[in-house]
Amino acid sequence: MLMKLSVGIITFNEENRIGKTLDSVKGIADEIIVVDSGSNDRTVEIALAKGAKVFVEKWKGYGPQKNSVLKKCKGEWILLIDADEVISPQLKAKIKSIINSENPSGDVYKIKLRNIAFKKEIKFGGWDDYVIRLWKNGKVKINSREVHEQYQTDSQIKK
Repeated sequence: MLMKLSVGIITFNEENRIGKTLDSVKGIADEIIVVDSGSNDRTVEIALAKGAKVFVEKWKGYGPQKNSVLKKCKGEWILLIDADEVISPQLKAKIKSIINSENPSGDVYKIKLRNIAFKKEIKFGGWDDYVIRLWKNGKVKINSREVHEQYQTDSQIKK
């Protein structure tokens, strides 16, 4: 039987953020995959201490690095997040509800990001971001662009 949820993260010199990010997925992640691009700080050490499986690979660009993460994820569902993102308790509950549902309403989900600057949430100026972050394994492909990678799916995208 597959693990329920794999969380994937790419990193480079994220020692000040990665611990909080990894702590935020405790209780929902069956597996945490980190692909690090040769950090020269404590990123790898912290990720390992928090229970992540860490792979160190030369930087190839955002698309290729994220694809490397996806290939390593064994879960039925994948949550792909950035090293500076934190999953709120409310979002954690929503993710649990989706992945534990007998018949989830979709295979691919966009998640609303809360953008924080100077310890305050940005609530105006076009920062109302919904981005693809959660999907059934195999339902999303990421192109190989080095920057501004794009997520591709044939599935209907839910929020």
